[in-house]
Amino acid sequence: MSKIDYHGVLDGLGAACSLCHSDIVFMVNPLQGFILNGLKQDGCISRFLWKMGVFIRHVLLVGRIWRSCRHRYILVREFSNIPLLIIGIFLFPLRKKLIFTINHNLQWGMRSRIEGFALRWIDRFGFRFMFFETKELDGVAKLGLDKDRHWVVPLPVEAVANHSTDQREFKVGLVGHYRPEKG
Repeated sequence: MSKIDYHGVLDGLGAACSLCHSDIVFMVNPLQGFILNGLKQDGCISRFLWKMGVFIRHVLLVGRIWRSCRHRYILVREFSNIPLLIIGIFLFPLRKKLIFTINHNLQWGMRSRIEGFALRWIDRFGFRFMFFETKELDGVAKLGLDKDRHWVVPLPVEAVANHSTDQREFKVGLVGHYRPEKG
C-alpha cells in the first residue's frame, strides 16, 4: 500500500506564487528531524534528535525569510507551533508580509495544551495564517484566534452545484484527499 501525500496538493501554491512576478514568494520549511540508523525510532534519543532537527530547520527558516523580505508577501508552508513561537521574535518585524499555511497545526493545538498555547500566542503577535479545511473552523473559535487575520481555503473543494450563471460567486480551493480530522 502506498503512502498518500496529503501535503502534495499544496505543491500548486508554489506554481501559483511564481506567476505573481515576485509579489509573493513561496517557501517550504521541511519538517524532518535527524534519524540515526540503529537507534530505536520511539526511543528518547531518537525523539530528541528529531525535535532538534525540526527546531534547527526553523532557525534556518529565519534567514531564508529575511533574505526574501523584498517581496510583498512571503507564504510559508510547513511549520511547527512551538518552534515558530520561539523564533517568532526574529520574524516580528516582517509579520505583515508573512502568511503561514496551516495543515495540521490547528488539530495539534486542539489536542495538546502546549501546542494550543503556542498557536494562540503566534496569533496574538500578529502573524497570519491560511487554513486548508473543509468545514467551519471550530478550532479557531475554541483556541480564540483572530478570525479577521486569517484566510480559509477549502481542501478538498466541495462540489459547487445549483449556481446560476448570472451570479458572480465563485469558489476557490485545492483539490485533494478528504481526511476525517480535517472536518
